Amino acid sequence: MFSSPLFDINYMNKEINAINSENEKNLNNDLWRQYQLIKTMSNSEYSFHKFSTGNNETLRMISPDSLNKRLIDFFNKNYITTNMRLVVLGIIIYNNNTYIYHSFNLILIKIKEV
Repeated sequence: MFSSPLFDINYMNKEINAINSENEKNLNNDLWRQYQLIKTMSNSEYSFHKFSTGNNETLRMISPDSLNKRLIDFFNKNYITTNMRLVVLGIIIYNNNTYIYHSFNLILIKIKEV
């Protein structure tokens, strides 16, 4: 679940392989390569400049334990309620927010450390 992911180290291999497959699929896509070129030419001080995907080579340079710790640290730092907004779109109008509350109340309220 989004509110409390497992970050099970045993599933990291499967996810790394999926990321690698996505990267390989993109390599022959002209639009993706054009987008990557634009990113490369952008200001290197902005996050937009960074490469968007990983591959086996980049993601296996780090030990599984270290990668797992970095994922957890990234999640704890960035997936906080002060960085999130919830938009509900649908044809049904709810008279109360019970469903929405129960669906999203498990996300911990964390304040971003400055």
